[in-house]
Amino acid sequence: YCGVMPEKGLAFALKVADGSKRAAEVAAALVFKQFGALTETEYQDLKRWTVPTIKNSRGEPVGLIRISG
Repeated sequence: YCGVMPEKGLAFALKVADGSKRAAEVAAALVFKQFGALTETEYQDLKRWTVPTIKNSRGEPVGLIRISG
């Protein structure tokens, strides 16, 4: 996955070991936030992608994906 922040003159690429889209979305959003391309409010508005809920086969929440450290 790649992202670009032209106004900052930055670009990035990231690789998720298992190829999971959901982990890549979490990581990419944090990179954008840390480099100032997303405000804290915008980051929180994207919570569906920045801290996605994992659900079981019955649709019940059983966990979440988040950046550690």
